[in-house]
Amino acid sequence: MDTIKNKGSVLGLSNMKHLMEALGNVQLALPIIHIAGTNGKGSVGAYLSSLYRRMGLTVGRYTSPAVFSPLEVFTLNDIPMSADEYETLMEQIRCVCSELPEAQWPTIFEAETAIAFLWFAKKKPDIILMECGMGGAEDATNVLDTPIASVITSISLDHIRFLGNTCEEIASVKAGIIKSHCPVFSAPQTEGVKSVLSKYADEKDAEITFVDTHDIRLESEKPGQLCFSWKQITFETKMAGHYQLINCALALETFLGTIDRIAPDCLAKDAAYTAKLQEAIANTSWPGRFEVISENPLVILDGAHNEGAALELAESLRHSFGQSKIVMVMGVLSDKAHAKMLSILLPFASELITLTPPDNPRAFSGMELYQEAKQLNQMPMRVADSVREAIQMALEQNQPILFCGSLSYLGAVRKEWNDGIKSRINK
Repeated sequence: MDTIKNKGSVLGLSNMKHLMEALGNVQLALPIIHIAGTNGKGSVGAYLSSLYRRMGLTVGRYTSPAVFSPLEVFTLNDIPMSADEYETLMEQIRCVCSELPEAQWPTIFEAETAIAFLWFAKKKPDIILMECGMGGAEDATNVLDTPIASVITSISLDHIRFLGNTCEEIASVKAGIIKSHCPVFSAPQTEGVKSVLSKYADEKDAEITFVDTHDIRLESEKPGQLCFSWKQITFETKMAGHYQLINCALALETFLGTIDRIAPDCLAKDAAYTAKLQEAIANTSWPGRFEVISENPLVILDGAHNEGAALELAESLRHSFGQSKIVMVMGVLSDKAHAKMLSILLPFASELITLTPPDNPRAFSGMELYQEAKQLNQMPMRVADSVREAIQMALEQNQPILFCGSLSYLGAVRKEWNDGIKSRINK
C-alpha cells in the first residue's frame, strides 16, 4: 500500500484495466452515469442524487477530491462508506495486487476507484453517479462499456500540463467518456468546445443534448438562496452562486433524459411529479460551493480554483453584493492559474488576506500569493500564518467574508469555525 500511495498521478488505463479484470470487471454490470468536466461535477452530482432519491431510488456516488473527510468520496444515499468497509475492500485490492507485477500496481486513485466499483457491486444501488478525477479518456473511472449516460459539465482551462493548452484540447480529453449509443448531456459550451463534443458524439452515434440557456431565467439571488425558472417551472435552491443555474439545469436535463431507463414507473408528468422535482432541488446541498456557513457575520466558502470557476464566482459576487465589497481570504495550490484568479476576483474585495493551504504538498505560499497580488492591486493586504489567524483577521473588518482559491483548505476553515470561533462570536 505504501508503494501505491507513492505512485502519484499516472495517466493511462492499462493498469486500471488489469486491476479490474483481476476483480472480475464488476463495473461493467453497474448502472452508472459518468460525469466529467472542469467545474460543476460535484454540484451536478448532488442535484442528480437528490432528484433520483426523491423518486424513491437508492443512489451511489463516487466523487473527488475529499474536502472534509477522506471517506466522503464514497456514499450511498449520502451516507459515507464506513472505515471498516474501506479497510476490508482495500485488503481485497492488496491481495489482488500481490498477484500482479509491480509495474501493474495501481495508483491510490485507481485503487480507490476500484474500491468504489466493488462497494457499489455489493450494495446494488439503483443508480451510481461516478465522477472523473481528472480528464476523461484516461481517467481511472473510464473503464465502462455502456453507462446509462455521460454528463459533461462546463469546460475551461485547468490541469493544462496533463490535459492540453486550449479548451478544445481539454474537451477532446473529456469527450473520452462518450460511449457508443449512450446519451450525452452537456452544459452550454463555447462554440469550439461544443464542436469538439458534438464530433465525438457523432462518431459514437451518441445523441448529445446541450443545456439551452434560453430555458433559464434568474428570478432572484442572494447568499444562501437562488430562485430561477427552467422551462417555465420555478425552482429554489440553497446552493447559491450564479453558476448553479447551469449546474441545476444540466442535472434536470439529465434526470428527465434518463429516468425512463432507470425507473419507468416514475414517468407520470403531473403536478405532483413537478412538485417532487422542485422539492429535490430545494433540498440539495453540496459543501464548499458558495456555501453560507454563517449569516451574522456572513461567511461564505467557495472552492473556485481555476480561471473558469473564478469567472463564475465573480458573477455570483456581482449578483449577490452589487457594488459592496467583501473581505477575501485566499489560499491556492501552486499548479493553478492564481494570477488570473487574482485579477478576476480582487475587484470585489476591500481587503485580501492570503494564507498557505495547510497539509498540502502542492500549496502555494501565502507570502508569494501576497506578493503576486501586490503587483495587481494596491488595496489593503495581509498574510496569515494559519487558517485560525486568517479568520480572526477577516472578522476585524465587520464585512462579509469569502474564503476561496482552493477546495483543499475549506475543511480546515469549517473546523476552526465550528470548533470555537462561532461560539465566541455568539456569546
